[in-house]
Order: sequence, then C-alpha cells, then structure tokens
Amino acid sequence: MQLDRGLYGPPIVEDPADAGVDMDQVVVLDDWLDGMPGSPRQALAQVRQRMAAMPT
Repeated sequence: MQLDRGLYGPPIVEDPADAGVDMDQVVVLDDWLDGMPGSPRQALAQVRQRMAAMPT
C-alpha cells in the first residue's frame, strides 16, 4: 500500500569496482494511475481538474 501512495525511494547499488565514478544518476519510474478508471488521457484530465480546483 505504501508504494501505491508514493512512499518509496530508489535503491542505490554500488559496484566496488567502480570507485572512480564522478557522477551518479537516479531514475525513478512510477505508475500514477493507481485507482483511476479509464484511459491514461481520461486520468490526466481528472488530475488537471482536481489540481485546478485546489486552493492556492
């Protein structure tokens, strides 16, 4: 349930043989359509409506 609500982090795996690395890059993929019915286009429209209704 925590993953579905966005409570997660990227696993960091380091290779001891790569001691000379200058920069790390992290990529995190997520499925933000959890629990939203319809197509991705419909889900995006719902998200935009909800965001527009939020107080600033």
